[in-house]
Amino acid sequence: MKTTVFSILAFLPIVAFAQFGVLDSDFDADGKLHFQVTDVSTRGTDVLVQSDGKILVCGYYTGQNMPAFYIRRLFPDGSLDNAFGVNGTAVVILNQVVLEIHAMALQSDGKIVVVGGVNGGMVGQIVMRLNGTDGLLDQTFGNGGYTLIPYSTTSFLFDVAIQSDGKIVAAGITAESDFDITVVRLNTDGSMDNTFSFDGKVVTDVDLADWAQGLVIGSDDKITIAGSTEHPGGNRNGLLVRYNADGTLDNSFGTAGKLEVDYSNFVDEFHNLAIDGAGSYYAVGATNAGGDYNMFVSKITPNGALDNNFSFDGIVEADFAFEDDRAWDVLLQPDGNILVVGSSENVNGKSLALLRLTGNGTLDQSFGTGGKVVTDAGTSDEYRAVTLQNDLKILAAGTIIDIQFNERNAIVARYTSGMNVGIGEVDAYIGSTLVYPNPITDNQVTIEYELQSDETVSIELFDLSGKMIAQLQPSIRQVAGSHQKTLALPSLSTGNYLLRLNTNSGSVSVQLSIQ
Repeated sequence: MKTTVFSILAFLPIVAFAQFGVLDSDFDADGKLHFQVTDVSTRGTDVLVQSDGKILVCGYYTGQNMPAFYIRRLFPDGSLDNAFGVNGTAVVILNQVVLEIHAMALQSDGKIVVVGGVNGGMVGQIVMRLNGTDGLLDQTFGNGGYTLIPYSTTSFLFDVAIQSDGKIVAAGITAESDFDITVVRLNTDGSMDNTFSFDGKVVTDVDLADWAQGLVIGSDDKITIAGSTEHPGGNRNGLLVRYNADGTLDNSFGTAGKLEVDYSNFVDEFHNLAIDGAGSYYAVGATNAGGDYNMFVSKITPNGALDNNFSFDGIVEADFAFEDDRAWDVLLQPDGNILVVGSSENVNGKSLALLRLTGNGTLDQSFGTGGKVVTDAGTSDEYRAVTLQNDLKILAAGTIIDIQFNERNAIVARYTSGMNVGIGEVDAYIGSTLVYPNPITDNQVTIEYELQSDETVSIELFDLSGKMIAQLQPSIRQVAGSHQKTLALPSLSTGNYLLRLNTNSGSVSVQLSIQ
């Protein structure tokens, strides 16, 4: 039986006036861990946290003269979990196949879905599923643990998400004539879902070279991808495309289901996106007006238009150094801030980079130096993924070039976020807060809280990516004093969630761990 455990979480600085975004030395002694699999060139492409707090890092490495896929599992402090795979690392090698894995997602039962592409003996996009306990291929899925979606030429899946009904959605590209966007949906057993565009896959040709690199699924099961499209003459635009649950283009979004963002009139690219509880999108990537690339963050309304309430025109351009800066992943923090990771380049090479914005698109001055953090771990360094641990510290993963041996290493690092988990009072507007029973029974929870003054109060349920799961209480006016509410919770999968109590003056949240 699932149980629910609560701890009080307050979005306050741990130490007054502290600056956040610093490496956490409690993680692998210096805040960052880099490694190779079988002592060969290794890339890190994604990072996730399991419900028990253990960390999964995935990617691919050059093994047996061709890339192979791995997942490494770590304890929350960065040490290896030797119970997973072989000495903490699960490795998958398919005979005579070049195997690249770019993203992963966790099912509600803890199984791990990964996506990428293959070449060699087989050609096409690939979806694999591993057991979340031991890292072995799940033999009940597809063909002995994987499903191949064949194409005659280069094809990859770059992102994956799990629908509320357990079906698997992934997005990427194929190069039948030029590059086109592909979106696929699989049933829970790994078979293609024929209710999705008749054969389980959709190919979208916008113009010349079209790319899909990020994917989110809304609460209405509509699927939105982020990428780019190239027009004659070389102008490349940032691109969002939204599909209905049956795979058809959603004509209520943008223009005929598509939104192009031509900010620089030269090169604009989206590499990933996130969606908030109101259905707005935050897409990140890079922009280049003919010189160097800069990080590029856009907020887009649910109907597919730039949100002019975000940085006045819906767009933030961030320049870290004198050369190329790129954003590869974005996370909506539970406190409303927007966290972006990628790379920053100067004359000495590329460095790991983080950017944090407030909800209105301004730089968060409490984070790093003016909202920016740069970490040197090697050369040609780049973060590709970001997530939060259960204590709300920041985990970022990617690839570096080791200075000593000049070889690629996967890297995962941990930073302070400024969001603190601990029992206490929040400033002067909300006093003590209590939730019970523990564990939860019958999907109900009672929350007691004290208001120091009259406030408008709402209560919402979020996941740790910042996506709102449900509004448990709409905004209502309440007088100062003690209050008690019994709330019905929706059916929740195993994992961590936040129950947030909002007032005009601020908010306090309660962390829910569903086990």
